[in-house]
Amino acid sequence: MQARKNGNWYEPFDPNEVNNNYTEGNSWHYSYSVQQDIPGLIQAHGGKEKFEQFIDAIFAASDKTTGREQVDITGLMGQYAQGNEPSHHIAYLYNFVDKPQKTEEKIKYILDNFYKKCSGWFDWKRRLRTNECLVHFEYNGNLFGNSGKT
Repeated sequence: MQARKNGNWYEPFDPNEVNNNYTEGNSWHYSYSVQQDIPGLIQAHGGKEKFEQFIDAIFAASDKTTGREQVDITGLMGQYAQGNEPSHHIAYLYNFVDKPQKTEEKIKYILDNFYKKCSGWFDWKRRLRTNECLVHFEYNGNLFGNSGKT
């Protein structure tokens, strides 16, 4: 997602740059932030296969940011930033392209590497609000063994 300024595209464009065009993030983080219309976002990218590649890209990108320092951009996996809310839904987008195993893989990595003790995020991320306005939950599989509850 490239910012515009005075009716023109903001140049020079660097998707890794943290600047005043984005709140606590960069182009990478906000390019996935269409929670109100995930099917439309998938379609805009050319379908599920291409959108899956787009999701893969944020995790495969360099973990280096440019521009100003933003203390909330931490816990980087590529450009995915676990330390800040604009990225929190991204791993769950794999569920929308019929790749729940990739969601489970990413969430397990996040839990194993960023949360050693139980926390609100740790417990909450067994589910997801992919659309905070509609309160839609995405189940994340069986990360905690068979407790008899779902």
